[in-house]
Amino acid sequence: MSHPPLFAINSWESEFFSRPIYQITNEGESLEYLPKGGKLLCAKVRASDIDTIDYLHSEGFHFHKGDMDFFVSSRNLSAINKRVNNFLPITSASESDVDSMVNRVGFLYEDSRFSAPYFCRKERDKFYDKWIENAFSKQFDTDFLVCRDITGEVAGFITARKISNLDVRIGLLGVYPKYQGLGVAKNLILTLHDIFSPANLLVATQIENTNAINFYSKLDFKLRSTNYWFYRNDSI
Repeated sequence: MSHPPLFAINSWESEFFSRPIYQITNEGESLEYLPKGGKLLCAKVRASDIDTIDYLHSEGFHFHKGDMDFFVSSRNLSAINKRVNNFLPITSASESDVDSMVNRVGFLYEDSRFSAPYFCRKERDKFYDKWIENAFSKQFDTDFLVCRDITGEVAGFITARKISNLDVRIGLLGVYPKYQGLGVAKNLILTLHDIFSPANLLVATQIENTNAINFYSKLDFKLRSTNYWFYRNDSI
């Protein structure tokens, strides 16, 4: 590590969670120059960056979560057979879809980094509700697809955004419990691929989420990187 990491306030998260939240950034201030007290410090670090991890430990940071970042090429997805029976064709989310999903999203992300002891369950659920509302209005994520059963009930959903000419990043992928194991998530990903082909798909998931890791591996997603989240709560 050539120099200590720099931190800057995350304006969106700070406003949303009503408290100062700082994250590692390329431009910012070193720890000693940040305001004293009353803030949450977050650091996402490559698992291989031992020097920065050692520094964070020495400054009172604690490991909170890890995530794994995957990608799959358009060519590999094109070779996978798709579509499942007993579901309506996948379409863009409607306003009524979003209304039916509010207060029914956060519990799908128990492994989220927005979790205790730094965030309460209510804050987590509110965050994911806001994510789907923003995706519907094309803020941050620009595409929001839903899969419905034959009665029209939302079975699962996916949000995504194009980050370059060659890459599309999946934001959220969720399937409600009674529809899990029926091919809904696979169908959502392959439909997203149809829309953005020949772009590659990228996605991150928490290390603890072994079901998601196994699912992506079966679709030939390859590991790009492993990252650790370290937090320090100066509010207490």
